[in-house]
Amino acid sequence: FFKQKTAYEIPKRDWSSDVCSSDLLAAWGIRESVIAASVLTLVEIGGVVLVIAVAWPDAADIAQRLAAVPSLDSNACNGIFFGALLAFYAFIGFEDMVNVAEEVKAVERTLPRAIILTLLITTVLYLTLASVSVLAVSPVELAASEAPMALIFARGSGWSPLIIVVISLLALLNGALIQIIMASRVLYGLSTRQWLHPALAKVHPRTQTPLVATSMITAIILALALWFPLEPLAQATSVITLTIFAVVNLALWQIKRRAPRVAGIIAFPKWVPMIGFGVSVAFIVAAAVQLAR
Repeated sequence: FFKQKTAYEIPKRDWSSDVCSSDLLAAWGIRESVIAASVLTLVEIGGVVLVIAVAWPDAADIAQRLAAVPSLDSNACNGIFFGALLAFYAFIGFEDMVNVAEEVKAVERTLPRAIILTLLITTVLYLTLASVSVLAVSPVELAASEAPMALIFARGSGWSPLIIVVISLLALLNGALIQIIMASRVLYGLSTRQWLHPALAKVHPRTQTPLVATSMITAIILALALWFPLEPLAQATSVITLTIFAVVNLALWQIKRRAPRVAGIIAFPKWVPMIGFGVSVAFIVAAAVQLAR
């Protein structure tokens, strides 16, 4: 079960149409994009809750089913560790939140609360889903399945897993939308600082969105969608995100050495970014060792 699986099962299909749809939403406007992303996120959460609800085992069966769960030996821990490396892809959203901070009202108060609340909610949902999954279906079946969430849903409800497939496509659309918004703002910011071509900083007068930057990011994502499998892309994205997190934590530690406290900013001890740096580097090294084998 802890092999490299995505949260939702993405059908083996050309998902370039989802990228194009996301581009149109991102170009429409930041308010419209955020509303669409919020609705799609609620649908995704609803899908996870639905799977948990239909797979929730009867209280009398829990002890018996727990006996079928394998012990945490070295092989199991190794699988969990590398499964967590791929699952880190899910945390890319926290980086996305920071990249659009300039478009948030009362960002000093709103963004930290949003990050902490999101982290708590996703942790509870993921842990509950993982626990219910291994109780509802044997780990051997889950590991062998090409669509474990669809299997869990069908086994628990007796219905067709089509609804899970639909939600997975909406999740893919939402992911592409968020990445296009985030990456286009990064190009826009670099361009305004004259580190990239000035055309990337042009903003449409009506939508107030950087259309050139948005189109460029869409083209890059579309090329990746057409020519590379989803799982290697998720792996590469996880490693890149971990690298960014490591560098950012190290930079934050250096900043906190120069200015331990800044007025109006929530201050955490210096050891917090160092732990983040150490954990990120450990995952990167583990990924490199795995690829070298």
